[in-house]
Amino acid sequence: MGDLFGNLQSLLIPVLLIAMFLVYASTASKRNDHMRDVERRAKEAEEKEKHRHE
Repeated sequence: MGDLFGNLQSLLIPVLLIAMFLVYASTASKRNDHMRDVERRAKEAEEKEKHRHE
């Protein structure tokens, strides 16, 4: 019984690390999409300002 628990415990740590990495990776890609969106809007706003001044 103790052996089985030891095996489960040794499996638990890598599984938790992988799960945390996957969650981090998915949130990171969402953040990157958001930042790209923000940068695109900023560029569009700058170009509108340039056109207005011309």
